[in-house]
Amino acid sequence: MKLAFVAWIGVAVLACGRRNFNVDGDVPDHVPMACDTPPPNCPSAIVYACNGKCYVTCDASVPRTAAAVVCRDWGGCLADPSSIPDNDCAASHAPGNSWIAPIQDENSSQPADNWRRCDGSLLSFDQWGTGHPDDETPPEDGLEQCAFISPGGAWDDDVCGNPHSFVCNRPL
Repeated sequence: MKLAFVAWIGVAVLACGRRNFNVDGDVPDHVPMACDTPPPNCPSAIVYACNGKCYVTCDASVPRTAAAVVCRDWGGCLADPSSIPDNDCAASHAPGNSWIAPIQDENSSQPADNWRRCDGSLLSFDQWGTGHPDDETPPEDGLEQCAFISPGGAWDDDVCGNPHSFVCNRPL
């Protein structure tokens, strides 16, 4: 099992450089499943129901693309907070800085421009920490185009290929 997980991570890392919003958007039609079923490729998963959604936190440290695949295969998406209660749910079990859904368009000219949700629509809610997103060296250099959430609930931007734990959600 461990070898299969390592091989899966290797494939996901190879695909990491490809930016494809459909990776997150191609979520299969929702089939009712118990909220206690963790993704098969998520060691030490914590699965919980919160605010009408099912969440899972995974402490595997992987690039964002690999995290998005695990969430999609689980029937959901990287956590996609659209309100303070949603954000609090996503952060409540985060084992550290954890990938969430917001991702920035490649053609953005400013660090705060064109952040998108799991379904590809523009963000209408965010919880960026003070001074973020900053792309570390403004103006926009196209490096930090993926969002993570801290256990306290603040968001920050990071290089999509960097490894983090992650949070998924799906409808109950």
